[in-house]
Amino acid sequence: MATRITRDQFVVKENEVVHTPTGARFIAEPNDGHAVQVIWGGAGDRLDTGEEYQPERIEQVASQLLMERTYSLS
Repeated sequence: MATRITRDQFVVKENEVVHTPTGARFIAEPNDGHAVQVIWGGAGDRLDTGEEYQPERIEQVASQLLMERTYSLS
């Protein structure tokens, strides 16, 4: 069963968003709200903790956070 994904599981950096439980990274160009590179880390795998995060859902939240980051820089 997929583990629930919450916004507080993410760290928003200058040009990337990281899902801390899986290490999935979404990297964007400065002032751009779209990921140009994704490093999936453990997304979609069953982690040692027993959690399993759906990559599609991680990407949805990360994309939203990237867009919010872009708007806050404007």
